[in-house]
Amino acid sequence: MRVIRQTIRNGETQPLHAHPDRLLVYLQTCAWLEDDGQGGERMQQFKYGEVAWVAAETHGGYAMDVVQECKILEVEIL
Repeated sequence: MRVIRQTIRNGETQPLHAHPDRLLVYLQTCAWLEDDGQGGERMQQFKYGEVAWVAAETHGGYAMDVVQECKILEVEIL
């Protein structure tokens, strides 16, 4: 298990990277826009204390379109 505290800010570009399966705990209310895969965008929003399970993925290489700075605790299952 690995625990990461992350802050995501508008306009930041993370390098392409991979995560194993992980649990996300939102440490504040967060919101950002992401590609919906059909040429549009959709808003992702999470409230303080909300928990989300995310399957393993590779992502990054693009500027974040964060509406509100986001602090997240990531618990990766290694």
